[in-house]
Amino acid sequence: MDMDTKFPLPLAFDRVMEGTAVAAQNSPLFRIPTEILTLIVSSLVTNKEDLASLALVNSDCRQLARSCQFRTVKLDASPRSESILAILQREAVERRQNHGHTRSLSLSACIRCVAVDHAGYWEEIHALRPRKPGRSFEDTSDDAYDDDEDKVQQWRASVGEITHRLNEIYRPNVLFVISSLVHLESLDMSQADWSQSLLNNLAACTIKHLSLRDVQMTDVVPTMEDSVVFPLETLDIRFCWDFEFSYGYSGPRLNASNSWNTILRLSSASLKILTLSHHAVVGDKEAKEDAVTFSLQFPQLRQLDLTWESHFDQSALRSLILTSPHLSTLAINYGHQATRELLDLEGQIQSLETLVLHHSEDIPDDSPLDFLTKNPQLKAFAFHYSGTSTLLERTLSFLAAFSQLVKLSMTWNGVHIPDSSLNALTCLSSLEVLHLSSGFQVGWRHDWPICHDTIISRLKPLRRLRQVAFTRDVYSYTREGRLFQYASYLQLRYDAWDLHHQCMLAQALAYAKAFPKLEFIYVGKISFKVTRVKNSIELEATDDNEFSWMRSMFGINSTYARFCEV
Repeated sequence: MDMDTKFPLPLAFDRVMEGTAVAAQNSPLFRIPTEILTLIVSSLVTNKEDLASLALVNSDCRQLARSCQFRTVKLDASPRSESILAILQREAVERRQNHGHTRSLSLSACIRCVAVDHAGYWEEIHALRPRKPGRSFEDTSDDAYDDDEDKVQQWRASVGEITHRLNEIYRPNVLFVISSLVHLESLDMSQADWSQSLLNNLAACTIKHLSLRDVQMTDVVPTMEDSVVFPLETLDIRFCWDFEFSYGYSGPRLNASNSWNTILRLSSASLKILTLSHHAVVGDKEAKEDAVTFSLQFPQLRQLDLTWESHFDQSALRSLILTSPHLSTLAINYGHQATRELLDLEGQIQSLETLVLHHSEDIPDDSPLDFLTKNPQLKAFAFHYSGTSTLLERTLSFLAAFSQLVKLSMTWNGVHIPDSSLNALTCLSSLEVLHLSSGFQVGWRHDWPICHDTIISRLKPLRRLRQVAFTRDVYSYTREGRLFQYASYLQLRYDAWDLHHQCMLAQALAYAKAFPKLEFIYVGKISFKVTRVKNSIELEATDDNEFSWMRSMFGINSTYARFCEV
């Protein structure tokens, strides 16, 4: 997407003023052209003290400072966010009463991005829970809490009141405010109920980029007139069934098709980036729920992420994958048999440049991989999740003929990458970006005892490499006279991070020497930027616990890309 939806630049001064004349007419500051003034104030976005001082000068400067301070607002049910929400509510009411205008310069006009979650709600519940004498709030062990029945009952009553306030007051107010933000471009909501209220307020928004990470459905489906259009460019959405509704459900088979059709129809004509996930009903899904089906056109779609999806039927998959002549990036669950059969049958997508094949269910070692082999124009390819060396080496033999391939990601089963696989990699001489992994891929436990000397020695023929990343790698260091393998990076950070940092620095330097075009390496959860000055190599290290190869190397920045490396 064109803008950084999490940390966007401030809005131009004339936009946040909303047609109001500058009060300080003689000020040289406001005679500067708007474009230049915006660039100047953008340099202050991280300087809270200077912005606070600027806001005290006069009303014009306050609005200029606000354009930086409130370009992104987080509404998390904390006391601070509730104070901001109260201001935005008053301004929203004013706009309703005054044909879209406020009586004075508004805070709401400065907001480009809103993130909504309930962190403050959980923190309040945690703070109120009774504890034993002397136990701190940081202590979350079961033993820290007081089990006195009267205190526990009082706490549960308080939780009920807080929950009622959240659901009946706070969340409706958030939706009301969001629909009134005149310059809102990006909205990220961690949880929502799939309701008519939600749909109506979203349709009234000005947003271009929407992330709804946990939308809970019941059998009541909101509707919207066919004439209404929701011109989103980016949509990242996860539908799931409300637990209280679906648990023990014994009615007719559930079907989420109408819900998916409703939200996608509104924006299908304009969507460029789309990430979808459907979480099937708890229990025996085959007995309780039909596959999702719809028939729509997505003529502008450039990027489609169905990494975890296995509940869409072939009509829905055809609509998503085969109706855009511009689709260049596809991440899809190739382990799902129906999806794999559809892709293998359809063959080449001429516009496709980046392909990520997820396989939460095993792909047979002898799978023909027809869809892959029919797309030799690919520039980037990944197997998302681990595969057998047999499958991966067969894949590498196919990729050797892909002359334009510059990016590759692969993960091996077990805790070892065979020499035969490393040798097969060297046949891909055009590679510039490479991610490798092995071992357990989920959770805190790492178990790939990587041998960097072997990798460097085997991969030296790949002289074009600019970026290299290793994930789920594990290291051993001596502690109290014994060699200890750190499966947990949390423990490693506590015990021996300085030693680990020095070791990774040495490894990064070895890679930089072996690969003359290397600019970046991620190893041992540390990112290194490589700079070459005459005959010397300089490394700039950054602890990078949130690294994602899908986001950083393949440009797929969805909710699910965040879980590629955790």
